[in-house]
Amino acid sequence: MDNDELAELVRSIEEHGLLNPILVRRVGEKYQVISGHRRLAAYRRLQLAAKTDADKAKYAAIPARELPHVDDEQMLLLGLTENLLRVDISPLDAAMGLVQLRRLRPALSSANKIAETTGLQVDKIKRLLRLADAPEVVQKGVQEGTAGDGRPGRKGAARGRRRRRAAAHARSVGGSRVHAAS
Repeated sequence: MDNDELAELVRSIEEHGLLNPILVRRVGEKYQVISGHRRLAAYRRLQLAAKTDADKAKYAAIPARELPHVDDEQMLLLGLTENLLRVDISPLDAAMGLVQLRRLRPALSSANKIAETTGLQVDKIKRLLRLADAPEVVQKGVQEGTAGDGRPGRKGAARGRRRRRAAAHARSVGGSRVHAAS
C-alpha cells in the first residue's frame, strides 16, 4: 500500500470511524491480524498524529473480532480471499493467488469449488485461472497493462499479428487495461 492510499484510509477513518473491525486470531498470549492490516496501519498513524489525550485514547485500541480455532492454513485462505477481493489487486497477482490456493488446498480443483470457498464469482475465477495458465508473454502484457510496446518491431507484420493475438488472449483472460499494439 502506498502512502496516498494509507492517507486516504486515515482520512476516511477520521471522518466516518472504522466501518468494519479487523479479524484476529489468538497466538499464545498475543493476537495475530488475519484481515485488516491496512486499517491497523491507519489506526497506528492516527494514534501517532493525535494531539490530545482523548484522541490518543480513541486510537489506542482498534475494534477487532477474534476468530477462534483458525489454523495456519485457514489463515492463509482468509488472507488470500481478502486480497482477491481487493479492488486494486492486479489480475496477475490475483491469478497467482488462486494458483497458490489450489496448491495448498487440492480439494479446490474447480472454479466452482473455489467460488464456494472464497465468495468470488465463478466467471472471474475462470478468467484468472486462464491467465495463470497463459504464456509468459501474455502474463507480462497483462501485468504491464499492454500486450506490446506499441512500436512496430523489426519483423513487421508477423510481429504485429503476434502482439494482437497476445492482446486478444490477454483480454479474454481478464486484462482490462490491455490493448492491441498497432
